[in-house]
Order: sequence, then structure tokens, then C-alpha cells
Amino acid sequence: MDQNSLVPLINIPSLSFSKLSNFLIVSPSNNQLIYYNNSAGIWENTLINSSFLSDFNIVSPTANQILQYISGKWINSTLNFTSTLSGDTDVNLTNLTSGQVLQYNGSKWINSTLSMGSSTLASDSDVSLSSLINGQLLKYNGAVWINVTPTYISSCSIGNSTDVTLSSLSNNNLLMYNSSSSKWVNNTMSLEMNNDVNVTSITDKNILRWNSLTSNYI
Repeated sequence: MDQNSLVPLINIPSLSFSKLSNFLIVSPSNNQLIYYNNSAGIWENTLINSSFLSDFNIVSPTANQILQYISGKWINSTLNFTSTLSGDTDVNLTNLTSGQVLQYNGSKWINSTLSMGSSTLASDSDVSLSSLINGQLLKYNGAVWINVTPTYISSCSIGNSTDVTLSSLSNNNLLMYNSSSSKWVNNTMSLEMNNDVNVTSITDKNILRWNSLTSNYI
């Protein structure tokens, strides 16, 4: 039977592969396909497998193998994992010691001792310490860090403030602002300092009375 002599299926009352001389169908099952067996010259039923695919080359497959694409074909292959870090091709380990790290040297990972710099602050190249005392701080002088005593520790008093003048301090003194000198000065509080009191020429047994005209005590 060739393509030019095909008869419409509607004119064939009963058609099955078993009636065709070049078909051999044996125990067909789900998901099978029909392929042409060139050696036998017949069409046969079979389950699909990789041998039907031209870009597959499966040889003696074993458990846990994978398919790997090499030179235009998928082949079965066993993954090879090294059991140790030193077995990796891009790792070169020698004379291992505790605390070392892996460092990339441009071509391989090698074991290396991590350098943390100097072991003390004083030995750092950007630090200059001299005559250390308690309470000092580190201060950067533009070139290196130096130890200094904070000035606010020794000067933290009212008398050292530039806008304060203290003299002859006594109990109950107050700080009052002197607009003439633009400074705070110490003084003893007295009655005549009140804004609503006007006291002049005080003598014994004087009293204060309210002057409604001047709105103060006289």
C-alpha cells in the first residue's frame, strides 16, 4: 500500500492493525507507541524509551546517574563529588593550623592566617600614646590618634565660665546679670533689689508703705 493508493476510511468497514501484513501488535497497553523496526521490516508496538531519540546515547545506566549533555548528545553519567575540601581542583591546602581561613589567591583557594594587625592599640601606626593616666580620651590631631585629658573635667565650674565673675563668695549668694559688664556676678539678695521697692536713707524703725502714685513700696 502506498500513499497514492490510499482508500478513504469511510469505505473500509473494519480496519485494524492486525489485518495489515507489515504490522505486528502484541499485547498493547497504555502509553505505547508504534515504531518501524527496520531490521524486521515491520511496525511494532512498544513503550517509548530514549533509544528513539537521536540526541540520546544511554549506555548501561545505573542507579543515581544523571543525564549530561556532551558533544551534541545526552549521555548517562555519574556525578563525582569529592569527599574533602582539599580534593577540589580549585583548592590548595598546606600546613593547616587552627584559626586559618580560606583566601582566594587569583587562581585557587588557599589556607591563610588572618592578619588582625597589631596586638595592642599603642603599636598601631596611626596611634601615638604617651604618659597615660586614668580618664584620658583618644583625640585625632590630624595625623595620628593621641591621648589627651578632657578639658571639661578640670574646668567644669561656674567660675571658669567666660561670662561669669565671682568675688568674695559667701553663703546664700545669688548670680545676677550685670548689663554694664555683660557678665553674671555673685551678690547677696536684699529688699531694695526688688523692682517694686524704692528704699532710701534707711533708719531704725522705718516701715514700708505702698505709694499708689509710683506703684512701689517706699
